[in-house]
Amino acid sequence: ELLWAQEHPGVRRCADAFVSHAQIQPVTMFLEAIGRAQRNVRYCWWGDPPTFFVDYFGVRQCKSGDWSPKEVSFAIAQIGHLVLMLDPCVDESQNDNQDFGPASLKRVWCCFEMACATIGKTDISGVFTVAGFLRHDPDHTADVHIEDAKATKEKEKTTLEDYLQEAGLSFNDVNQRVGNAVEAAAKAATATMGALVATLATAIVFLSAAVVGFAK
Repeated sequence: ELLWAQEHPGVRRCADAFVSHAQIQPVTMFLEAIGRAQRNVRYCWWGDPPTFFVDYFGVRQCKSGDWSPKEVSFAIAQIGHLVLMLDPCVDESQNDNQDFGPASLKRVWCCFEMACATIGKTDISGVFTVAGFLRHDPDHTADVHIEDAKATKEKEKTTLEDYLQEAGLSFNDVNQRVGNAVEAAAKAATATMGALVATLATAIVFLSAAVVGFAK
């Protein structure tokens, strides 16, 4: 709001995409994901880069009730594009217990945001960081269980679940809708990252051969 009042050129009234992510992920990883997501959202190469709605900045984090389910649903529908961060959790202390599916889908808010996107026919795309792509387990990418998802406050989880049920969506409905959408988004993101990793591997082999040749 302060940047908007100061007419900062990077702040707009309506974003090009809504970012759904788990705040447990490191900020550096999140920023890399946003950088890669620009390629999914940008509609032309000669215009300004796309803007994203990010809860770090768009929500008053310390004010209770600043972000209601109804407002989230409306915002996602108005923006028309949701980007889901697909990286697994990076907490290595949990390696023995985690399934290496998207950390975002372990949070009830992210499941709710994805459900809203499927209801509103919003475009949905997924994004990996390089490290996240190498760590993720494709067998668990679309494994969605909103009934087991976590929330910072149990009251928030109850509120979100009640909102979805009032909209006529059972847990099974949400799990299926979100799972199908995530599977499609992950497939496209995997193709993109697979090509990138292959290119990087080729470049490393080429540079290694060049260094060896130079040394001789």
